Amino acid sequence: MRSFLVGALCLVGMGLNAAPAAALTPTGSSTQQSLINQDRAGQGLGSLAWSSCLAAIAVQNAQRMVRQGFISHTNGPELDLACGISASQAGENVAYISSGIDDATANTMFMNSAPHRANIMGPYGYVATAWAVAANGYAYVAVEFLGASSAVIPSGYHALTPARILDTRDGTGGVPATPVGAGGTLTVQVAGRGGVPSTGISAVVLNVTVTDTSMPSYLTVYPPEDPRPGSSNLNWVGGQTIPNLMEVGLASSGQLTVYNNAGTTDVIFDVAGYVPVTSGTPGPDGLFSPLVPARLLDTRNGTGGTLGPLGAGSTINLQVSGRGGVPSSGVAAVVLNLTATNTTAASYVTAYPAGIGRPTASNLNFTPGQTVPNRAIVKLGAAGQISFFNHYGNVDLVADVSGWFGDGTLSAAPNVFVGVTPTRLLDTRDGTGGFHGALGPGGSIALPVAGFGGIPGMGSATPPAAVVLNVTVTDTTAPSYLRVYPSDANPVPFTSDLNWSPSVTVPNLVIVKPGADGRVVIYNNSGQTDVVVDALGWYG
Repeated sequence: MRSFLVGALCLVGMGLNAAPAAALTPTGSSTQQSLINQDRAGQGLGSLAWSSCLAAIAVQNAQRMVRQGFISHTNGPELDLACGISASQAGENVAYISSGIDDATANTMFMNSAPHRANIMGPYGYVATAWAVAANGYAYVAVEFLGASSAVIPSGYHALTPARILDTRDGTGGVPATPVGAGGTLTVQVAGRGGVPSTGISAVVLNVTVTDTSMPSYLTVYPPEDPRPGSSNLNWVGGQTIPNLMEVGLASSGQLTVYNNAGTTDVIFDVAGYVPVTSGTPGPDGLFSPLVPARLLDTRNGTGGTLGPLGAGSTINLQVSGRGGVPSSGVAAVVLNLTATNTTAASYVTAYPAGIGRPTASNLNFTPGQTVPNRAIVKLGAAGQISFFNHYGNVDLVADVSGWFGDGTLSAAPNVFVGVTPTRLLDTRDGTGGFHGALGPGGSIALPVAGFGGIPGMGSATPPAAVVLNVTVTDTTAPSYLRVYPSDANPVPFTSDLNWSPSVTVPNLVIVKPGADGRVVIYNNSGQTDVVVDALGWYG
């Protein structure tokens, strides 16, 4: 039986009813952690460790209070779900103060209030705090606690050989062999299938494909323990078959729910890997190292050693280790953006570790004449290579690398994935994110990502090494591509993250380093396009 202890504190007069203007960049507060540990030491209690998982929740809750204009608590279970765990003890202190961030004042007031002091002196092992400041000067603080007895944190990524765990066309996954209808949901068991352990999972990486689509719609994938978020993972028009890579947090059930907005669609899940949880500091295996994107393969010009399209039923091997910033050894998997172009038939491409039998899975799906991108996290095979298989017709392939996961033999920064409740950071159709209007040819947006949508700020105790975004283009007027890269990248990489034809809506997962200023640049090559960006998580 778990408990959730809460305390709310107003450091000025109550009654702030109208929601203030948008928050400034939230600030993770390691100072507050130090003050808490000083108070605990004075009572002979052990120190609380900082948790990057809790930090994401603290930032998210501070932002939420700014938006609503008053202090309130999160639901207790959300602390567990966000960290992919079930803790025996959890607690939260929240407050607001009129004069901006003041850790010392907040801590003193907390200690002089019985319920807040109970949390500070509570049986916890982990803490994280964050401030968000409203335009009217009011500052909101959230302090999150989790118990030591069973508290765990995300670990490194474990790549798998791709495996199909859902296909509504034939009932794979124990679901009805029928499309998901308008407004319909489907709950799918993920843990314990396709190589994913049955317990102890923080997140999974899936390639999700929709096919047999009857009309324009979108798909949202989320844990059934959570309310459905107001964001999308896949967008399409009628008749499209389109994939998208997703990194989704799992809660205690080990299940995911699929929601379809309109019409009917078949849905396919191919699992590519998982993020376990651990009871201490993550081990060295599976830790993520982001890169400035680099092109490894382009069959149109021979980059990567293959010149000319892949024919029907053909396979090529690509050397990945030792190229584009990827180390020559010690790499378990890489993050690639794959693009199919100059396609001559309806087909699919499968990416998998070289040297093994080809799995029943797909990474790219396309029709004749389409240019289609998709992110892939692919396990490396023999000699650090990846195999690509094309089913029908001819297709040119492009592969850009943006990061790698270690196998534990190299020292690496302790970057693990922390999922957040999907939050919209940018929508040029309505001005969300501060940019209103379509992005024109050669135009770019320097989008702040650190400090927003549950992602910590660059000045926090756990700044993001990379952010995980779902990026969608819509209202497109010409064939083009989108490039997403760190704001301080020099030179600018010659890569792409989304490719499209006119009037098509295309999503893609993007894993990208933020610049030192916490921004990423979004560049459009040709024509006009609206851009939508949802935050899904971060590495740190």
